[in-house]
Amino acid sequence: MTTLGGARVHVLHGLGGCGKTTLARFVFDETVSSGAVEGFWVGAASRFALRAGMLSVAAERGATTAELEAVQRGLRPAADLVWGYLDRPGTPWILVLDNADEPSFLDGGWIRPSRYGTTLVTSRQTQSPVWGDAEPHHIGLLPPQDAALVLSDLAPSTGSDEDALELAQAVGRLPLALTLVGSQLSDQLLEAVTMADFRHRLSHEPSVQIDNGSVPWDSDMRRTLGSTWQLSLDALAERGLPDAGTLMRLFSCFAPGPLPISLIRPGEIEAAGLDGLQPPLSSTRVASCLRGLVGHALVLVEDFPGQDGERPTRIVQLHALVLDTVFRGMPARMRAPLLAAAARLFVQAFPEEVPTPAGDRMRNMMVPHAVQLLENAEPASARRNTGLGRRSRRRVFPAP
Repeated sequence: MTTLGGARVHVLHGLGGCGKTTLARFVFDETVSSGAVEGFWVGAASRFALRAGMLSVAAERGATTAELEAVQRGLRPAADLVWGYLDRPGTPWILVLDNADEPSFLDGGWIRPSRYGTTLVTSRQTQSPVWGDAEPHHIGLLPPQDAALVLSDLAPSTGSDEDALELAQAVGRLPLALTLVGSQLSDQLLEAVTMADFRHRLSHEPSVQIDNGSVPWDSDMRRTLGSTWQLSLDALAERGLPDAGTLMRLFSCFAPGPLPISLIRPGEIEAAGLDGLQPPLSSTRVASCLRGLVGHALVLVEDFPGQDGERPTRIVQLHALVLDTVFRGMPARMRAPLLAAAARLFVQAFPEEVPTPAGDRMRNMMVPHAVQLLENAEPASARRNTGLGRRSRRRVFPAP
């Protein structure tokens, strides 16, 4: 089983829709195709599915009916029975624990290293004590040429290689989005749509346009942009971070690309009115919420390099489709106060000072966010925030 290297437990982690399960399936199929390795695929999205799947593994490895009944009656730990049969000489194996987005479900010994086989876990959680000494593998966006190839393979007659590359960039090189777009282009019933046509359509409600490629009767929420990232926010709420959803909705008011983390300084949160929303976001909680969003790969926190010896700027990196999906799914009652809060935080991020090279770089970074705030603003909130808009314009576009 050289495909996975020397480690015995591997964790594929990344943003929902980045292709973790698809990659795990490829590794699984390649490993078991020769027949020399046993393969076990267990869904780990719930405690019930995990327990049932792992007991099935024990049965396939030779557990007796009496042993399984003892587990059901609580006379023997289920995980010990399963691993007692996995961790013994015999046919080597690969075990996939898919969609382990709540690592605590694996507490109690469900994940263990073994010299007789390899465990491969897929999860949105980038870090967890449950992973132990497992080898992590971050699954990110596809490289541009590979993303274009996905579209060309799915819908080869709808555009050139250049068209495929431009469309792949337009959907953010996210595997789920590429698959949904490709399925629409390859199965057109009412009209002939080219890759170039579809790219132009993305200027209006891109996540809605992309989700049109989903199968209407498919109930798997992970297969549409409109719901896959909501699963992560729901999981954070269940773990005691419902306000992480408020922070993510705040981010969705801004443009894709780097956003200075100074925008959400704790001292500004209450002044912007974020503590009055439901769920409320407070200064004491913003760091925990941001950590939760990073943990589910909904955002990235990075250092934007400075120039000429200047210190780097800590930024939050945002993906266009995540922002569009979250913004469009925002409850109507929250939209106006969140946009008002975003505008206040935006203005406060610009100190009134003599222009400097660092200030110019900050200004250039913030221009797309200024444009996005204006585009997102509803007429009523725009009228209420005319003063903020004027101040924003002066900060971003100062007079010569």
